[in-house]
Order: sequence, then C-alpha cells, then structure tokens
Amino acid sequence: MLDTGIDFTHPNLAANILGGFNAIVEGGSYDDDNGHGTLTAGIIAAIPYMGKGLIGTASAADLVAVKVLDTTGRGYLSDVINGLRWVHDQGIPQYNIRVLNMSLSFAQGSVPLQKAIDRLSKKNAIMVASAGNCGQAHGSVDESGGEDGGGSATGCDLSQPAQNAVLYPAVYPEVMAVAATDILNNVTKYSRYGPQVAVTASGGALASGGTPVCGDTQQSGRLLSTAPGSGYAWGSGTSHAAAHASGVVALALQCKPSLSFNQVVAQLQATAHFNTCYPAVRQGAGLIAAAQLIQALQPCTQ
Repeated sequence: MLDTGIDFTHPNLAANILGGFNAIVEGGSYDDDNGHGTLTAGIIAAIPYMGKGLIGTASAADLVAVKVLDTTGRGYLSDVINGLRWVHDQGIPQYNIRVLNMSLSFAQGSVPLQKAIDRLSKKNAIMVASAGNCGQAHGSVDESGGEDGGGSATGCDLSQPAQNAVLYPAVYPEVMAVAATDILNNVTKYSRYGPQVAVTASGGALASGGTPVCGDTQQSGRLLSTAPGSGYAWGSGTSHAAAHASGVVALALQCKPSLSFNQVVAQLQATAHFNTCYPAVRQGAGLIAAAQLIQALQPCTQ
C-alpha cells in the first residue's frame, strides 16, 4: 500500500507486515509519522491481538508499506512514481504483491506516472485508488476531511462535474476508482464523481447534511481503525473506501489467486448493490458486497 507508512509495532498489524520501503528518503524508515497509513492498513488487514482490537476486511492478508507521503500527509508525484517503481522492481519479486492500495490523490497526472501504472498492470497487479474528496488539498491523502472538506456535510457541486472530477491515479483505466458511502449506504456528498468510478465502499462521514430526499442526504458516522502508538482513531473519506475495496479484492484473490484486474473489477461490479437514488457517475456499479462476491466465486481454487 502506498501511503504515509505503517506503524509496524502496532499489535493489530505487526504480524501481517512483511516489510516496506521509504520512497521519500533513501534508506529511510517506512514507519508512519502521520497516522493515515496505519488507519488505512487497519481497515485492510488488522487482526485481534490477545483477543483485543480490531479485525480488518481481509485479516489474513499480508501488508507491505510503501511510504510516499510525509508527516503532513502530503507528497510529490515523483515519490509516488518512485514507490510504484520499487513495487515493480523489488516488491513484487520479493513479496509477491498483487494488490496496491493508493488512498491518495493528485490534481494532475504525468507521463512517468502513467508509465509506472502501465508497467504494474502488465505484472498483473490490481491497483485500487480513492476517487478523491471535494475540497481536499491535492497532493495529499484523501482522509478524514472535516478540516479540509473531505468528510463534511458540504461537498461536491453536482452542477460542476469538471471541477469535482475523479483525481489521479484513480483516473487511469488500469486503476479501480472507489467512491465513498456513509453508514446508511448513501453516497457521500464529498465523494468525487465521474465515469471512472467503478464501485463504492464504506468511507464514513464527519457530519450529516442535505435533506431526507433520495440522493441528497449524508449521515454522520466515522470509521474506527488502528493508529500509531498501539492506539485507535476515527476517520472518514474516500481513502477509507479504497481501503475497504482493497481488502475485498484481497479476499477475492484468496479464493481465486489467478484472477486478473479486469476479472476482479467485473466480479465486484456484478455483485455490487446499485442505489437507484444516484446516477452511475457517482457510484459506478454500486456498493461492494463481499459476501455475494465470494459466493459468486465459488468454488475457491486455493
């Protein structure tokens, strides 16, 4: 996962962490000095420790931390590209990485970024990214939000699709773009939208808003996950939606390891729950449904 790193000593994560890489500082630590990466990792693959703590979406999955964002949660495309190159050249051969979670966004892409994505696609890597939060400072994590609009009651202006479009790297066709839903499965008002959105997943929301009208409501309720220092924290945003989707992809690969990117996306979309209150540009095929997905994949071929 490309993020701010992971707290590799957290009791609910340590057993699943294989290693990592710091793409910002050569030879630096992949420890999390921001908190976002640890929270994201917990949603994907936390496991209880001595009967305590949280359980992630795919608790049997291994984690590899690729640190591309700094202590403020911000970063440069060059560091993301460096991290993707490391995954291609060393991460896949060493750790057999299949799923790349990218809970981050940038307003613009680049030719080197697109080439790095393309190289990983040819390695059969399944890449998942957050669609982005309206009001989010670009070049940073798509997290929590309230402070910068990501999980607040006010969000995307639906009359301005160009200004609220899906961000990079989720724009690329080799990457599965994930939008966010609240605790009542409404598509959140802060979640960016466009034809690139493949599915939605639980992202939570910092505040309620809108009216009790179909397609115009958001219910507050944040997600609890792991935090640095063996702790726990609440968060909301398309970052967390992407993490849930990555966990479900990991479950699918545990059942059928040979699945390709296109096959995984097709199965996720075929088993998703479409909410008729929203157009497809806001939700793709709808809310992912892990149980239905695994049922559709039976029999497993582990």
